[in-house]
Amino acid sequence: MSGRIQNLNNNEQMNRYARQTSLPEIGEAGQEKLRNAKVLIVGVGGLGSPIALYLAGAGVGTLGLVDDDQVSISNLQRQVLYAEADLGQPKPLCGARRVQGLNSDVNVEVYPFRLDKKNAGELIRNYDIVVDGCDNFATRYLLNDVCNAWGKPYVYGAIQGFEGQVSVFCYGEGAKNYRDLYPGETQRAVWKLDRAATAWRRASADSNGVPYRTDVQNLLVTPAVGDFELILRD
Repeated sequence: MSGRIQNLNNNEQMNRYARQTSLPEIGEAGQEKLRNAKVLIVGVGGLGSPIALYLAGAGVGTLGLVDDDQVSISNLQRQVLYAEADLGQPKPLCGARRVQGLNSDVNVEVYPFRLDKKNAGELIRNYDIVVDGCDNFATRYLLNDVCNAWGKPYVYGAIQGFEGQVSVFCYGEGAKNYRDLYPGETQRAVWKLDRAATAWRRASADSNGVPYRTDVQNLLVTPAVGDFELILRD
């Protein structure tokens, strides 16, 4: 679903994002980075729903929504992307409508299927940052391995009851990954680094040899510092 991407100097756009462009850490240059950023959200349930809404509200230019589930009545208590009229429909399609209802400038790419070893590499390579909203270890390890191979920041989150965790893996020099934190799990979804991934990392590396990342990462992790345990945070 394509959004109507506009330039930041448009008065409507300047008014929309005025509260965050007034922050020195963002400014108009940071807002332009957000507009050009592409974020893949894997799992649009209890975690992915608010993430999608906040990133759309912040003006992230492209959001990818991956989920093979359909909206059920039990989802509506916490998955704020959806309404009663969405029951029985694919979550990515319903989520895309809700996101574009909030911000029609956002381009939403929908993937109403499960992420697996056959499709993960091609999906993830096209995005700047990957956000984990999944609910199983196999997908989590797969995300980690693909992001580690492609040099993509992997924003991990998990919640149970009133407790949660959040961290950023595969980011910066000497980056840690999810397997450094939990190496002993029996569910392994190793994704091999092939020649294409090697070539991409070499071509996209900056002068320090670190693949380019956008500032959207800061919006994803900073608000959670006070509420969640940060794992392997420098």
